[in-house]
Amino acid sequence: SGLLRCQSCGYAIYGKPTSSSTYKRCYYRCMGQDGRRWPQGRVCAGHPIRVEVFDELVWEQTQHLIQYPDVVFEEYSQRVNAKRKGDFDITSMIMKKKKEMHSQELEKKRLLDLYQTGIISLEEITPRLDRIRGRIKSIEQEYTLLEEEKHREQKRLQLIEQFSTFQDKFSSR
Repeated sequence: SGLLRCQSCGYAIYGKPTSSSTYKRCYYRCMGQDGRRWPQGRVCAGHPIRVEVFDELVWEQTQHLIQYPDVVFEEYSQRVNAKRKGDFDITSMIMKKKKEMHSQELEKKRLLDLYQTGIISLEEITPRLDRIRGRIKSIEQEYTLLEEEKHREQKRLQLIEQFSTFQDKFSSR
């Protein structure tokens, strides 16, 4: 959730520099005004607002967040809890994918053992092995995505933990 929200559409407002040959300005605009973000084009009829109008308010709110980091921690906790309520626990999903990979590897080994002992033919084993290899590849891709998300989550947590150091430096300057 951003510091500012659009009254028309509710999307977060962000700063955007513009320039031409005659002037350089910065504006605040909401994400709903960006036609490229939405398949149907622009979703908000609002207009950009010159940065100078909100600069003092944004600076006050930024200082407030830095002086009272509990607000930041609370927001972060709410987001983490919202993910957990959605039954999306990254660590358990990673463990599940590891078990699925192990299971598929065992199935592949079992088929190869049957082939080597002459119980099934090459014609029988080939399509089954292809399906198993396809499943293993799919599981590995899902596993990689989960690992990347876990890494991003750890980075966010580190940033939050380093916030107090940033707060001290900010306050001293």
